[in-house]
Amino acid sequence: IKTKLGAHRILMGAEMDCCDSTDDGRRFYIELKTSRELDYHTEERYEREKLLEFWIQSIGFRDDAGRLVRTERLRPKDITQRVKVKNYWQGGVCLAFADEVLCWLYGTVKENEDY
Repeated sequence: IKTKLGAHRILMGAEMDCCDSTDDGRRFYIELKTSRELDYHTEERYEREKLLEFWIQSIGFRDDAGRLVRTERLRPKDITQRVKVKNYWQGGVCLAFADEVLCWLYGTVKENEDY
């Protein structure tokens, strides 16, 4: 997958679990993630921690035996709005941090060096 973050061009490898094709030939690749079915006590941790991991991915909920019990499709925009309201984390802050890490790496790692 080719993408950009700030001035950085990024090439990522990804595990894709399924593909949705459109009539015009475009394909949308999806990686599926599951989480234990939520209850009142686990929903806050899910929103605070798991949604950050699942950001930009599809979500399924499983029972303790690992069987899929339901799915939920969330757009990245929906996830960031949901957690921003509760002030858990902000997508823009996460992306800015990733950009800073890449800037540091580009300035620190030298070509033809053994690390």
